[in-house]
Amino acid sequence: MNDLERGSGFHVGRTPAGRFARWVLVPVVGVLVLCAAVPALASARVGWRLNGTPLTESVGNSWKGKVKLADTKASVPMTVECEETAEGSSGTGGAGEVTKWTMSGCVGLEGCGKTGVEVTSLNLPWHSELAVVEGTLRDVLASGGKGTPGFKLVCKVLGLRVEDECSGTFRPTTTNTESGVTAAFNKAEKLTCLFGGAASGYLEGSQSITANGGGKLSTENESPPVWLRNGVQLSSPAAIGWKGTVTLSDTGAVGKLAVKCEDTGTGLAGAGYAGEMTTWTLSGCAPVAGSACVSSASIEALHLPWHTELFTLEGAVRDVLAGTGKGTPGFKLKCKTATETVTDECGQAPTTTMTNSGNAVTAAFNKEAFSCTLGHASAGELEGSQTVTLETGEQLHVS
Repeated sequence: MNDLERGSGFHVGRTPAGRFARWVLVPVVGVLVLCAAVPALASARVGWRLNGTPLTESVGNSWKGKVKLADTKASVPMTVECEETAEGSSGTGGAGEVTKWTMSGCVGLEGCGKTGVEVTSLNLPWHSELAVVEGTLRDVLASGGKGTPGFKLVCKVLGLRVEDECSGTFRPTTTNTESGVTAAFNKAEKLTCLFGGAASGYLEGSQSITANGGGKLSTENESPPVWLRNGVQLSSPAAIGWKGTVTLSDTGAVGKLAVKCEDTGTGLAGAGYAGEMTTWTLSGCAPVAGSACVSSASIEALHLPWHTELFTLEGAVRDVLAGTGKGTPGFKLKCKTATETVTDECGQAPTTTMTNSGNAVTAAFNKEAFSCTLGHASAGELEGSQTVTLETGEQLHVS
């Protein structure tokens, strides 16, 4: 042991002798659940959104920013600053993951020399979970199964190379911005470090979190709309039916394909904001004006049953349709053109705008872009309107 180690408490190049206590996070139930599992009374929920719509499947995300890492109780206190990039995903129900975290351009601010500073992440991947902590929405980063999240710091102190490790649960505060989500680490939340011990370290700084595939990523913390029977929130799932017309089109195919059908369906309005679309039958289909289809037109719903979930966007109540594990909600269009019989499949999690009308709810599709097999990623479109009623004949509304 050299003089620096003997007098300061530093252990040059030494790794921790034991593991730090693991913080356990109980995951929040996913937002898209079976109707029977929805609580009788809906409460505030948190989650990720893309372009204002709750996520129905995971999307890749990227983090970018600058952070300070410090061990304030080491014999020689150390603080460094690094630029940072990270990769991971945002999922349903507020859950997510951090799979990669890279520190670069690190410099010493206190204790460590200005140059030769290295910081690396420990125990990736990390699990993430949106949660309200002390009244503030945060993205809690906890163990993904390999150990407590943390960082290893290597720098020169008084000319000698030293290694330190700081670990703990990171709980950055999230804020929605014009470009995405900002996550701010709070230096008041302490980490356990190898040299300084418990509550000796902190991580401070701000990150920008954006969706890899485009679109605006945001977080939600709201009391969602709910299903009402005769003005009272449903206490258990209730059978519903719907009836209307839909038009499916693919403008990216060779010659526009567009077919309009009458439709009927059955499902459930859940206790709270969730529901289910169980069956959907489309009949009386015919090509629309301007379509390359000329006869034998049909549309078939794919991958039923679908989950549904009420949410609010720009003051309007909407319902998003999501898969149940069998595949993305979608439709198969089939028709005869002047030269051949064509089959096209279009998939997306469509949404409807929900309006109370008499004793029923009118659900109007919002013409979001679909991905189609014969067209391109945003060539498909679904439009039309449905009347949704309770099978008992009682009044069905949304709050």
